[in-house]
Amino acid sequence: MKHFFTTLFLFALPFHLFAQTERVELTKEQMYEDFDQFFSIIQDVNPHLTLRKKVTGVDILSEISRSRQKIDTIPNTSFFIKLLVENLALCNDMHNCFVYNKETVFSLLNDDTIKIRKLKTLMNQVDTDLKELFSGIHMPFFLDYFKGDYYNIGKVGIETNGKTDTIPQGAKIVNIEGFIVDSLLTFDFNTPFRWDNRLKKKYRKVVAGELPLSQRDSVIIEYEINGETKKALYLNHISKWQLSNGIYFSFTRKDGYVDYFDNDRILYIRLPQMANSDYYVDQILEKGKDKKVEKVVIDIRQNGGGSDDVWRNILSAIIKDSIDMRADIGFKPTDLMFQKLEISRDSVRIKKIQALDNEEFAVVTWGKILEPDKNSLHYDGKIYVLQDHFIFSAAGSLSNLALMSDQIVSVGETTGFLLGFGIAPIPFALPNSYFAFQIEPVLDLSNADSLYDYYHDKVEIPVEISIEQRVKYFSNYRPDQQEGIYAKDFLYNHDPVFQKVLELK
Repeated sequence: MKHFFTTLFLFALPFHLFAQTERVELTKEQMYEDFDQFFSIIQDVNPHLTLRKKVTGVDILSEISRSRQKIDTIPNTSFFIKLLVENLALCNDMHNCFVYNKETVFSLLNDDTIKIRKLKTLMNQVDTDLKELFSGIHMPFFLDYFKGDYYNIGKVGIETNGKTDTIPQGAKIVNIEGFIVDSLLTFDFNTPFRWDNRLKKKYRKVVAGELPLSQRDSVIIEYEINGETKKALYLNHISKWQLSNGIYFSFTRKDGYVDYFDNDRILYIRLPQMANSDYYVDQILEKGKDKKVEKVVIDIRQNGGGSDDVWRNILSAIIKDSIDMRADIGFKPTDLMFQKLEISRDSVRIKKIQALDNEEFAVVTWGKILEPDKNSLHYDGKIYVLQDHFIFSAAGSLSNLALMSDQIVSVGETTGFLLGFGIAPIPFALPNSYFAFQIEPVLDLSNADSLYDYYHDKVEIPVEISIEQRVKYFSNYRPDQQEGIYAKDFLYNHDPVFQKVLELK
């Protein structure tokens, strides 16, 4: 069956610089030493453990601790690395992951060529040893979650002996070979579970290949469309899948654009990534200069994050008056955290959070007062931030700022992720395998009146996106966004989120 480490080790390709000449095998004693240090780091650094346990019921530390006993029975070091990666996935945060950046890993290993070579060899070895686990049948569905159910958003057909059976876009998937979708979802490094706080259940946006079944001769897919229940049959080794590419389900990495929409005097900024500190600042000043701007729209849908400096500089280029961005963030007051952050205990406040079982956090201030740039447009009207269920990290920080500022208003969907202000994840390497990973070290403690508020997954003006609209987004997505779902024509005529902004006074 396919697991999250399939894609994970594709990311490790930069390590494949030397031919594998020998295997790397740790003794059981070395595995236990690495595992215990891994557990200790999670315990001392991860500030989300209590929050996730109270919200989702999952005790991450207990789950990791129980997995320790598997070391006695695993066949080799590759499966030990698999065990570590699965435990990272238990943390359910895309920031908590295997480190594959070459410079970071080399720095963690102090540029020790022997250690670096050993890690490279091990990663090659893991890739080879675990390929045998990827067998089975992987459903090529792109499924969106809506009010507790999963719907087929992509274009899927099954060709058998020259005849094609199409599973319609918008069809609710009732079960696959008798299994409901939730039961087929496993932990995945790249697509963590989200949390539906209304129904109190975890869910996921499903990308093609993430619904694995063990090898079998046939698969029956039961679906519902227009109130009718139907079935589709896939015959292994006979049928062929026909499907669309599904790029809409990815974080966007293409360039956006800045434009001024004369008809409504809107300065529109399509911001697909937080990639460069000067992203679009010149274009904003050029498009907005000497124009009467009645609304500013910053469209961060599908923005997976990057640097907070991107949106800070964009806001500075727009605003007339300063915005107070200061907020309390907390980290675990352990010796390891003070050492990694290079700050002293007497420079922080210690605060007990009642909603988190009176857990103690060392509190520091995130952010500062954001001042307008000297060349700013001096705009003092509303700034609407359009968000969807794909935003994360620095994009989530901009959404979070909307809850603090009267001038900034978030519009769209929540994500099901734990968001809020943060800092760069802290990297670590284990002493024997040199396995390198990183952990998100802080929790945003600001603006929280209830337990789930600590997730900071809110939107001020919610827009419910129907299944029909989700299909429309998927089907009309284009790599060149000026011709796709972020083009002016689509925004005005087919996009309920942008249309909501047009209604606002």
